[in-house]
Amino acid sequence: MPEPVIPAKAGIQAGRGIAAVGPSHPLDSGFRRNDDSSVVAFLHAGRSFGTACFAGMTEESRKPEAEQWSSGKFGSGYGGLDFVGMKLEECIALITGAATGIGRATVLELARAGAAGIAINYRSAREQAESLAEEVRELGVEALCVHGDVRDDGHVRDMVRQTVERFGRLDILVNNAGITRWVPITDMEALTDEIWDMTLDVNVKGAYRCARAAAPHLKAAGGMIINVSSISGVIAPSTMSSLAYGTAKAGLIYLTRGLAVALGPEIRVNAVAPAFTDTQWMRDHYGADYDGIIERASANYPLKRIAKPEEVAGAVLGLITGGDFVTGQTLLVDGGLSLS
Repeated sequence: MPEPVIPAKAGIQAGRGIAAVGPSHPLDSGFRRNDDSSVVAFLHAGRSFGTACFAGMTEESRKPEAEQWSSGKFGSGYGGLDFVGMKLEECIALITGAATGIGRATVLELARAGAAGIAINYRSAREQAESLAEEVRELGVEALCVHGDVRDDGHVRDMVRQTVERFGRLDILVNNAGITRWVPITDMEALTDEIWDMTLDVNVKGAYRCARAAAPHLKAAGGMIINVSSISGVIAPSTMSSLAYGTAKAGLIYLTRGLAVALGPEIRVNAVAPAFTDTQWMRDHYGADYDGIIERASANYPLKRIAKPEEVAGAVLGLITGGDFVTGQTLLVDGGLSLS
C-alpha cells in the first residue's frame, strides 16, 4: 500500500503526531495529491514532531516549511480535519480492577506492547496487585499500585491524582472493575434491592466516576477510555450470573455511546463485551464442575471454546492502537456466541 500523500499546508504537531490539513487543497480519496507541493508524511506519533519527506521541494524551501510545521503553527484541526495516531510507548494507562483476571491480562498486554507506565488499581487484592507490578517492571515498564473502590468518588479521584502525580499525564483509562452476585435469572425474589444497587453502583456508576475524574487529563492528552462490558449486556443468556449484571453491562454499553458524544473529539470511548472467559474467578465459582461447564458451554460457540483473558486484553489493545476513527462502539469478544 503506498504512503498517504498529504497536501502542503499540513502541521505535524508536537504531541503524538497530529497532522492537521489546511483548507487550501481539497483531499481526494486516499488522501493523495500529485503536485509539487505535496508531502509524504510519516507520522512519528511521539511527543516530538514527526519526520517528513517533502516531495518536489528544494533543501532551502524545505527548511522554513518544516520549522513552521514542527512548531504546530497551523494548529490541530486546521481545516477541520485531524489525523491522530497513538504511540503506546509514550502512553500512561490506568486500569481499574486490574489485579486479577481480564484486568491483569490487560496490564500485561499493555506492558508487553511497550506502554510507558501503568497504574494498577485494586480494591482488596493488594498482594496480587503488587506481584503484578513486579512483573510489569521486569518487562521494563514503570508500574504503580493504586488502591481504590470505584463506588467511592473520593477514592476514584485520589487514584487518578496519584497516577498523574507519578507519571505526569494520563492517556488511557480502562474501566475493568466489576462485580456480580450469582442469582438464577428466574429467581426474581432472590435478586434483592441490595444486589441491584451494588451491581449498578460498581459496573455503571463506578465507570462513570472514573471517566469523570480522568476526563480533564485524558482531554489534555488526546486519550481514550475502554469500558469492559459483557456479552450478557448484548444478549440475555439464561446462564448469566444475574439479571442485574446483564442490565448493568447493557447500561455500560449505553454509557460508552453517551460518553463518546460527551467527551469527543478529544477523547475516544469504546467498549469490549467478552463472553465466558477462563479466569480464576470463574474457576472458583464453578469448582469441581468447571471442566464440564466449559465443555458444555463451548458447544454453543462457533469457535467451540471459551475466551482466554489474553484474548480480551488483545481486543482492548486493538481498540487503543488501531481505532483512531472508532468511538462509541462495542467490540464483541464472544467467539461468535451472539451469532448462534
